[in-house]
Amino acid sequence: MKPKFLSLALVVFSFSVMGNSSKSFETILQEEVYEFVEVYPPEDFNINTYTRIEYLAKELNIDSDTLYELIHFETAGTMNPKIQNPFSSAKGLLQFTDPSARKLRDSSGKKYISSEQLITKCSTQECQLAIPGKNNKFGGPVYQYLSGFKNIQTKHDLYMAVFYPMAVGKKNFKFPEHVVDINPGIVTSSHYVEMAEKRMPKR
Repeated sequence: MKPKFLSLALVVFSFSVMGNSSKSFETILQEEVYEFVEVYPPEDFNINTYTRIEYLAKELNIDSDTLYELIHFETAGTMNPKIQNPFSSAKGLLQFTDPSARKLRDSSGKKYISSEQLITKCSTQECQLAIPGKNNKFGGPVYQYLSGFKNIQTKHDLYMAVFYPMAVGKKNFKFPEHVVDINPGIVTSSHYVEMAEKRMPKR
């Protein structure tokens, strides 16, 4: 029997074993589809966003999953480049404060004067997650900010570089009272990391 006829025979035999039951065949298809979908991220996981973060993380030589988790936590799970903290001047994907924003540059090389100006002039994920290139030799705010830290060794260090730079390299660092007051549930640096991990959707 030639191969193409053998394949057809196997298909016919399979249907006969199932009693030509469309319901049984549908069940098998449903199971196959379910298993196929399981290898992909959940619906709320934005592939485009993650791809940008991957490129950025590679440029910074840091773990892309950790950077995604950090940004996810800082933006309260929204990944919104315009998000604002109601208790401070913190805004954007890394919650840039006014002092932090003033150290960063737009694509023309001009320094921002505030975090408000940063999210106005650089209002998209693409802009804030940009790596240095021909259209922007400085890179976006996230790249500029994180590239200023040369001693990031662990997840804890990366998170503290954004949340409280003085705590980089100091596990279980206890935050001052004014920091705790505007960040309920976060008393030490370890609390921050634990909370970020718990709020990250399962993949």
